[in-house]
Amino acid sequence: MTKRKSVSEYFNNANVSGQPALSRNDYNILFNWGYGSPDQRIQADYFSARWTQPVYFPGGTFRFFAETDDGVRIYVDDVLVIDRWRAATGTALTGDLSIARGTHVVRVEYLELTQIAKIKVWWARVDGVTFPEWKGEYYANKDLYGPPSLVRNDAASHFNCGPGSPAPNLPLGPCSLRLSRPVH
Repeated sequence: MTKRKSVSEYFNNANVSGQPALSRNDYNILFNWGYGSPDQRIQADYFSARWTQPVYFPGGTFRFFAETDDGVRIYVDDVLVIDRWRAATGTALTGDLSIARGTHVVRVEYLELTQIAKIKVWWARVDGVTFPEWKGEYYANKDLYGPPSLVRNDAASHFNCGPGSPAPNLPLGPCSLRLSRPVH
């Protein structure tokens, strides 16, 4: 997933309804507000959010990933891909969808009830993808935990990221990498 700007709407209710209390543009859906909220205008508990963005897909089957505390729904052109609209803690969810080549509207809805508020959403193509050199799986943590934040073909098997990030959609900070390739 590359860096894209979303139209973001935040609501002081758990229903993604009425007029948003805050509208802005966000890059990527990767937030951990802890016990707080996205903004001082948004209450810390029982809020919801909606991100909407047009995305160009090259066509194929895509896997959508969501890690949230609490609920999440992901739609592509109003087709529901992931649906867990209830209290939950740190669960990783996936949903696959065959998408025709072209621009499609991705809509993500988020529900925060109590305690921790966090959400991370991304997607990757899962059909017909080959890795002629090294399959690089990048994780936004130091423990290879959860689904990778990025999967790509890497020409080399040695890296020195220094203080930066190996890709624009990975946050700065601890990360880990798994490299693999078939042996013939």
